[in-house]
Amino acid sequence: MAAHNGRAAPTSSTPRPERLDHFATAPAIRGEGLGDHAALAEAVTIEREAVACMSAGDPLRAQFVGNLAVNLNALFHATGDLAHVMEAIDVARRAAEATAGQDDHPRALGILAVMLHNRFRVTGELRVSSEAVDRARDSVGLGAVLVAGQAQRLSNLGAMLSDWFTRTGEAEVLDEAVSAHRASADVTADDDPDRALRHARRHGAGRRGRDA
Repeated sequence: MAAHNGRAAPTSSTPRPERLDHFATAPAIRGEGLGDHAALAEAVTIEREAVACMSAGDPLRAQFVGNLAVNLNALFHATGDLAHVMEAIDVARRAAEATAGQDDHPRALGILAVMLHNRFRVTGELRVSSEAVDRARDSVGLGAVLVAGQAQRLSNLGAMLSDWFTRTGEAEVLDEAVSAHRASADVTADDDPDRALRHARRHGAGRRGRDA
């Protein structure tokens, strides 16, 4: 999942939390691109500082908390340390609670769903998978009026449902996974580089999808 989306570069008047959030992008990209664990850890540390120096009512706080969860998730993928994804879940849950009723809520719920699903992949806890699917469904439902990110939210839901089917054998879950992947392909623009992948998933929902 892309945590940082093409924002303008900070200026001399940019508040410190926003500068730190932008700063965290560079080590995060390096860490994910080169497998640099130290860079990923640095991105987490910088994003923590960005969140820590924000007021509770700052309108960007929930976004930065979500970015912290994404960076923790990347560190988990790199190291396999379950503690990182457990912290990511706690962080993402706070972001989801803070954005209730706001435009950022679908994104926050989607991030929480991915973190929960990653925990399930390690621990095999069906209750965690069930919560991940529920949060992903909520994210898709609330995000239906939003263009940005909806294809990825649908794709993630399809992957989570496919994993649930693999564990439980519930046919109706697989049907829902197929529908989610079909909808993901349908809302993906023709020139989107992920379109071919999403069309492939329409015809093979049992394949494991990637995280947002």
